[in-house]
Amino acid sequence: MRWRSVVKPLASPAAWLDFGFAGNGDVIAIGTRHAAAEPLRLFVARFSASGRKRAERDLSRAVTPLGSDWVSIDPTNDSIVIDDYDHPTNQFTLRRFSSATGRVLSSTKTPSGINRLAVDAYGHEYGLPQYGVGGNVYAAVVRLDARGQVKFGVDYWLRPLTAGARPGEPGVLAFPTAIAIARDGRVIIVDEPDVDATYQDGTPRRMAVVTSLGPDLSSPRQWELPVEWPFGSQAFGAWSHALAIAGAADGSVYVGEPVLDETGRRILGGRVRQFSASGELLGTWGLGTPGSGVARASHPAVDAAGHLWVIDVDPATHRSVIAVLEPG
Repeated sequence: MRWRSVVKPLASPAAWLDFGFAGNGDVIAIGTRHAAAEPLRLFVARFSASGRKRAERDLSRAVTPLGSDWVSIDPTNDSIVIDDYDHPTNQFTLRRFSSATGRVLSSTKTPSGINRLAVDAYGHEYGLPQYGVGGNVYAAVVRLDARGQVKFGVDYWLRPLTAGARPGEPGVLAFPTAIAIARDGRVIIVDEPDVDATYQDGTPRRMAVVTSLGPDLSSPRQWELPVEWPFGSQAFGAWSHALAIAGAADGSVYVGEPVLDETGRRILGGRVRQFSASGELLGTWGLGTPGSGVARASHPAVDAAGHLWVIDVDPATHRSVIAVLEPG
């Protein structure tokens, strides 16, 4: 296997922030000319899978997305969906931009403060509500309708949001922090436990957990995600809130995560780990993995052919590039 850089590098303070795939397999990449600006001014660039640049447009307005999970691509029309955060009101607005023109197509305030978003192959939007839904503070994962309203969802116990009072037993889910739609159509989330969380059998839960759900948010598959940092530490929180995940058609999961220094206070770079559908570690690329072919890998994505794509940053030049792992 070998890594191939697909798009031109961007030199700091410019950076590639996220990317996804158009309906025809083209790469739709989101970049900025100044990554430290707030709000951010972003641009969208479109490339063929071979790296030929087709177009580049500035987005028509600045946004404040959450780091590590910048955008989602709707493959039904190649539009870009960004969860724009407003600091004064603590509210989120789903802004949909045209990847062809950069113009805003729609702006929808989410009633539940969706703070992570994923779009499936049919254009359906799934998200993680921050403030609960309709008085249910235990809402965990929801699907939105075309107007940005909650169509259906599940709580920590994987019950419908209208199920009623909180049960006495521990929840199946805890606090989801990352979400993605896998190539097999399943909804993947990573959640972190509360300080007194337990599993259904009463065993203390001290690990992040990967949960795969069907498109209707049923049929859970779960396994523990190994983390170097102790549960409850500042480093564990920094790690869990900077995740970006992706899923392949075979059920395997790629976890893009920060690598922190020995104190757990500073992010040194990133790595991507691949796990089987049952949680077995299959591979690691990026910081701390000599010979992996990339230096600071982040934002994993899987194309229709099953190839892994990442954003990589050169530690010496701070140039960022989008690369794909290919047979060779």
